Amino acid sequence: IGCKSTDCIMDFGCGCGIIPMLFARDFSDAKIYALDIQDEAIELVGRAIKENELKNRVTPLLCDLKQIDKSLFGKFDLVTMNPPYKRVGSGLMTDNEGLNIARFELKCNFDDIVKSAKKLLKTGGMTVIEVALEAGFDDPAYFCRVFKKQTGITAGEYLKKK
Repeated sequence: IGCKSTDCIMDFGCGCGIIPMLFARDFSDAKIYALDIQDEAIELVGRAIKENELKNRVTPLLCDLKQIDKSLFGKFDLVTMNPPYKRVGSGLMTDNEGLNIARFELKCNFDDIVKSAKKLLKTGGMTVIEVALEAGFDDPAYFCRVFKKQTGITAGEYLKKK
């Protein structure tokens, strides 16, 4: 990831908080926000923050990513999400509502994620995902691999140079 130690990072759908914890480990001065719509997830992140003494570096946010406080708009250098999302009806749901929310597009969809990320990013330009889709790639991760192979830098590094 083309990230600097001092960047401001948002992780959507943080779940237990593993991605924010890894960012905190790898980027010593980064300010990290961990957002989730589920109380249980934010409780887990809160425990991880306390156990790892990261109170001043990682901020948990319990909210719907479609209703993020406007004071956060344009503040972030990087917005991430690791969605294991499936479209509703494309797989078996469980009796556990929390698991279903984490696995299916029940509370948000891909477009919601991109729109919210775009509002939060400092550049206000297109996200890497939007660039990939605009370039005709169905898989943004594959686009990122091809981009790095062709240019020698990540798409994120390229966008930071602009």
